[in-house]
Amino acid sequence: MAILDPLLKNMVRSGSLRVIDWHGKSVVYGDGTGSPITVRIHSAMAGLRMALDPQLAVGECYMDGLLTVEQGTLYDLLDLTFRQIGMRPISYPLSGLAMGLRKALRRFQQFNPVGRSEANVAHHSTWLVRYRRIKKYERKYAKFCAKIILIF
Repeated sequence: MAILDPLLKNMVRSGSLRVIDWHGKSVVYGDGTGSPITVRIHSAMAGLRMALDPQLAVGECYMDGLLTVEQGTLYDLLDLTFRQIGMRPISYPLSGLAMGLRKALRRFQQFNPVGRSEANVAHHSTWLVRYRRIKKYERKYAKFCAKIILIF
């Protein structure tokens, strides 16, 4: 929890945010006004990720189940956060490093050589061929049923 403490003390000035860490230790941030919001961080790695790059990691940890909202809703948590910081990016000790690293790694993450691209196209065209076959048989079946209905 010591990892996130400086960031949360600086960010949450009004409202009430209770954070329970992976050891079960609970810390309350803010001045206690408004409805209380409680979140639980399920692993030390999730806490480290959120300390290093909160703008990206909070959403990822929530989607991965490593961050859960126990009291209040996700909308309450987002409302509390945006009331504190507005729409500007969060300024934290490693924000410049995280942004630079993200920009540097972007080229590698988005690298799509011809071979990989062709494999993706082949994969999707295989599904397209299967889909067209299924639709073809469905049309034949529908015509067959229509003929039977006309006979009777």
